[in-house]
Amino acid sequence: MTDIDWNKKWEKDMLEASVRRYDTDIAGCWNKRAKGYMDALCFEEPTIEKILSMIIHAASDTILDIGCGPGTLTIPLAKTSRSVTALDAADQMLDFLQERAKAERITNIASVNALWEDAVVIPHDIVVAYQCLIMPDMHSALEKMDSLAKKHVYLFRFANRRTHLRNLWELLCNEPYRSNPDYIYIVNILHQMGIFADVKIFDHTSVAVYDSVGQAILSVKSNLGPLAEGQDSYAIIGKYLEKHLEKDPVTGKLLLPSTNKMAMIDWTKAI
Repeated sequence: MTDIDWNKKWEKDMLEASVRRYDTDIAGCWNKRAKGYMDALCFEEPTIEKILSMIIHAASDTILDIGCGPGTLTIPLAKTSRSVTALDAADQMLDFLQERAKAERITNIASVNALWEDAVVIPHDIVVAYQCLIMPDMHSALEKMDSLAKKHVYLFRFANRRTHLRNLWELLCNEPYRSNPDYIYIVNILHQMGIFADVKIFDHTSVAVYDSVGQAILSVKSNLGPLAEGQDSYAIIGKYLEKHLEKDPVTGKLLLPSTNKMAMIDWTKAI
């Protein structure tokens, strides 16, 4: 393992991943997904509760939530801590977060609209990064997280990724699907930095939410990019979704759940 430069391998494998969503306009990419993330919150409550139970903190702690989205963890963490700094590159994610905070009269959240690489923030007791570890220079990103944590760092990254997007790629394309780098790269980069993190693997369910089959097809097509421009792609995607979409009996929304393995990578700072 010591013969491999895991940071260079991370960067190479990220760039060569089949769905290259993260090497262009990151803010624009996640702004397009902001409403979908917001709509999914009420259907992902069990998953969110599981994640929150793993982030150990005191009521007096300050927390930095990197890649906060619409406040998935920010809002509940703000209720159980001194304050939360919510950081995201997508301003529409932060708009949803601020609307939620205002509706619940939560006043101890500060928002920072920036890429992690460019963000200027002060040290916090706890640093959290949930499903946002896509920085091309992961060594520098992790080094910055470690330097800004006074007590503990909690990172969450997928351990296996058999997603619907991957299944559709294999239906639409003859070439093998190449996934984005998983959690083990991060563990190995940390090891080469001299940080020996704990790792816990657990089941993780996410849900995509749609108003109609047509909306679901268009959303999936946008994620697949040029691959989904073929003549038969609409029919292939539609047939796949008809088998996997579930109708919520209360809201009437169409749900596309996906269960995979997630890794929590965490370490305590030396005092």
